[in-house]
Amino acid sequence: MSDFNFSFPIDHLAKAIVEKLQSIYHPIPEKVEVPSDKYLKRIQVAELLQISLPTLDAWTEKGTLKAYRIECSKRYKKSEIDAALVKVNFGKLK
Repeated sequence: MSDFNFSFPIDHLAKAIVEKLQSIYHPIPEKVEVPSDKYLKRIQVAELLQISLPTLDAWTEKGTLKAYRIECSKRYKKSEIDAALVKVNFGKLK
């Protein structure tokens, strides 16, 4: 029986191992959640908040709600409407 003596740089060995592992291992890509924000029309927002359109316009001008314009129509992000709602704590009644 004869002994074989192999001599090559370690980086070639590392590269060969990586290539072999990549050929048999295919990682499952992580599921990336893309936030999908729903845009609502003025009338939808007014109905959702049970307010009038002039009140909605006043809140928009005041900066309470942020509107987005597409040409001549306004839209509101549902997530920003939810975030604008503030929890009210009246405390305990005596």
